[in-house]
Amino acid sequence: MTAKVSLEEEYAKPPYYPGEVLVDLASLGAGMAPAVGKPELAEKYRELRRDAAEIVSEEDLLSRYADYQNAIASMISATEMLRDVSERINSGLGAGGKESWTSEVKDILTRMRTLVGTAFGRLFYGFESTFSGFRNFLKHLGELTRNIAGMVKEKVVMAFEKLVQSVGTLFGQMISSLFGWLASVKRIASDRGFTLSEVTVKLGQVSIESIPLLGMSIPMPKISTPEVSMKFT
Repeated sequence: MTAKVSLEEEYAKPPYYPGEVLVDLASLGAGMAPAVGKPELAEKYRELRRDAAEIVSEEDLLSRYADYQNAIASMISATEMLRDVSERINSGLGAGGKESWTSEVKDILTRMRTLVGTAFGRLFYGFESTFSGFRNFLKHLGELTRNIAGMVKEKVVMAFEKLVQSVGTLFGQMISSLFGWLASVKRIASDRGFTLSEVTVKLGQVSIESIPLLGMSIPMPKISTPEVSMKFT
């Protein structure tokens, strides 16, 4: 007879992380621990990473790249949403704007919050809450939502510009984490004798595009998916 497990006992269990995720998160934690004033945790994270690296298979290790691809695709979608938001604000606060524009913008911002939050949650499993960039994204998104309701042009422009900047910061965090994961992959492949022999990354050309908003030009980084090439022996 199987013993019945209470909800309290179920939620008290430590979270389960697949080996490929644990390798990545432990590397992230080892790098972050000193920065948040907990250097003693760095070695514990490194030990955790070593343990996970000893049991993860090559196939599972490389499957982590799909998580990054999906997250980057979500960030690209977020920039497209920002363009949509700017267009609706321009038409809504301009002459003859539709009365429904505020609810339309709020709906887009809600979907953006869900999209980015889900992407970072699946990638970082709760670590995203420690990133100032992620917290700022949520903060500025909330500010824009509130200022849309007030319809004060100067405040709308300022909040929109801050939101655009936070999206660029988040993408930078994601790319930095991707490079950290690739470094772990190369190290583990060498130590374990995997067939993976080489990993190269090619970033798209960095460029800035302008989004027109209520007579202002808001700069926004153009996001593209990095090209990752892997060679096997």
